Amino acid sequence: MRLVRSAVITIAALAVSLPAAVAAQGAHADEHRKFDAVAMGASVMLGAKSHLKAAGVTKVDAVVNRQASVGLGLVRERGASLPEHVVIHKLDAVAIGDSVMLGAKSQLKAAGVTKVDAVVSRQAYQGPRLIRDRGASLPEHVVVHLGTNGTYTLKMCRRLVRAAGPARTVYLVTVKVPRAWEDVNNRMLRRCHAKFRSDQVVLVDWNSVASKNPEYLYADGYHLRPQGAKAFAQMVREAILTPRAPYLDRL
Repeated sequence: MRLVRSAVITIAALAVSLPAAVAAQGAHADEHRKFDAVAMGASVMLGAKSHLKAAGVTKVDAVVNRQASVGLGLVRERGASLPEHVVIHKLDAVAIGDSVMLGAKSQLKAAGVTKVDAVVSRQAYQGPRLIRDRGASLPEHVVVHLGTNGTYTLKMCRRLVRAAGPARTVYLVTVKVPRAWEDVNNRMLRRCHAKFRSDQVVLVDWNSVASKNPEYLYADGYHLRPQGAKAFAQMVREAILTPRAPYLDRL
C-alpha cells in the first residue's frame, strides 16, 4: 500500500524546511525541482500556500478551520494517488499543566502540540518559572491548564502571561474540579484574560465543555476518560487554529 511507503514529515517553518526534509529522504533539493508532495493543513498552512508552491510542493490542500480529526480521512481519500511525501502541519505550541493535562498528553501530541509539560500535583505558582526557564525556545503558543490542585491568584496569572512576553499567545484553560476553589479560580482566569490584549491572552473554557459532558470525566469529577482526553486536545487545537485579528494600538 502506498501509504506505508509515504514519508510523513512534520514541519513548523513550512516553506523553509520542506526542501531540506525531502532531501533527507533521498531526493536532490534545488530551486528548480518539483517534489512529489502534498501539504495538508488549516489556515496557518493556507497562509504559506504560495511559498510552499514556490518551494516545489506539487499540491497544497489547506482550508480555514480544518480540524485535526479529518486528516486521516484526507490521506485515505487519495489512496493510490497519494504522493511520495506527505506534509502535516505541526503546531508551534507548548502545553503546561497538571495531572488532568497529563491524561491527554498523547492526544495533545497527536493533535500537533510540539511539547506537553504536565506532571501530577503541579501548583499554579510554578507556572511563571516554567515559562521563564524556556527562554528564547518558548513556542509561539503557550497553553496553560493550572488551578486543579489549589488556589490560583490573579498575581500568579499576570506573572505567567508577562513571563511569556507580548510576542506569544497564552491560552488560559479553565478548570473543572469538584473543590471549593473551582469557581474562584475560574473567575480569576476570566479577570486575568480581560487585563491583556485579545491576541495575547485567550480564554479556553474547559469547565463549560466538561460540565456539559460529564461522561468525559472519571468518577473523581476531573481526571479525563479517553473520550475526555480527545475532546480536551481537540479544544486546544481549535483554540490555537482559530484566526484572530492582530491587536492595533489606538493612535
